[in-house]
Amino acid sequence: MKWNVSFLAAIILTPILLIGFQNCGFNSPEINITDQASTSTQSLSFKEGCETKIMAKYQNLFATTYHPFLSDTCKRCHTSGPGSGLFAFPDPSIAGPHFISRFEKINQNAVNSRHANEIADLIKQRGQIQQEAFIQNLRSQWTTINTEYVKCADVPAPGEGVITIEKSNPAILASMNNPATWTPIEWNLMTDLKDTTLRNKISATIQIEIRVARYNGTIWGYEFRNPSAKINMPSAPPLNLKTLRLYINKQYQSNVTTYALLDKIVSSDTYLNLAPGSALGLAVIPTTLVNTDTFSLEIASISDATGVSIEPTPVVVPPPSTLPATVTYDQLISNDLNLGVFKNACSRCHNATSLGGGFDITNPLVAKAMAQKIFLRTRDADNPMPQSGLMTPFSQDIIRIWVDGGAK
Repeated sequence: MKWNVSFLAAIILTPILLIGFQNCGFNSPEINITDQASTSTQSLSFKEGCETKIMAKYQNLFATTYHPFLSDTCKRCHTSGPGSGLFAFPDPSIAGPHFISRFEKINQNAVNSRHANEIADLIKQRGQIQQEAFIQNLRSQWTTINTEYVKCADVPAPGEGVITIEKSNPAILASMNNPATWTPIEWNLMTDLKDTTLRNKISATIQIEIRVARYNGTIWGYEFRNPSAKINMPSAPPLNLKTLRLYINKQYQSNVTTYALLDKIVSSDTYLNLAPGSALGLAVIPTTLVNTDTFSLEIASISDATGVSIEPTPVVVPPPSTLPATVTYDQLISNDLNLGVFKNACSRCHNATSLGGGFDITNPLVAKAMAQKIFLRTRDADNPMPQSGLMTPFSQDIIRIWVDGGAK
């Protein structure tokens, strides 16, 4: 099997793929939460040359990091079945694409003793903390390559697309004992968008079906299927929708990227299934499910038939003429267009998912510990941060004030 852009897309798109119970031992009579391969042949548009530059690095790194572990520990289920994906196949060139398309799920299952007997035995032998440290070390070696590709291809990050308002539906929990019942939630994109400047611009409606996910009587979270969309009137122009992301209670579900490769033209006023044949999306929720749980969707890109993106009306706020006397971390990570320097210039790469440079600037303890290094890098013209170029002097001074005040 050839390493290609379709598989690279799976790893760099808001890493990374669906969490599921696809191991040999879990066959729930209540629901099917297996990781079935998508039948979609849709592809994304990539910046020319990026996949060629990075592909060999991905392949070589897999052969020397994850593959020895997977080919030994996961061979019972993932060389010829019954588990989904041949990422434990002896030949890393064959195993590689299967690994790339299941990156996040593999990492999570590798530290989950309930996933398979081999994992349970390994954790018993090593200890849970040691196994998590082992997997984290493997993950960290991929950070540089992921960051390099994202920078090259300019992949839209979570939170930068078209996001709907939050909605809830008590019928989801009311039907939890009937696994055959799915409850749809619908958003009219003319009115149900968080960004008010986009309202009345997108004449389309989108919906997704939801139910409570259960295994042997235990509630795991929510399942999703059949994302669908339609234009609101026959005369409305066709729309191209790319990459669908899920939010629960305003929290981005980074593990549910079943629809990361979605790329569909919607041209009918009747619902079109955007991901026919794809796996079910499972969001594991560690807290008790309640009727007030909210759901929202993000479409990374919406464009008309000519390829012109539909974007919010820009709001330009000039920097204030005077600098503030003090700056706090909460202000740096806020949405404030002047003070939110970390949020606006840094968090796209330095977050809990991407770990650009090996640290998460959205974690206050980490950011405060790295304060002096952050300050110096944002002023280093030979090695700037952001890598696209130095910040404005105003933004640099905002960070300086924060550091001078004790990075509080």
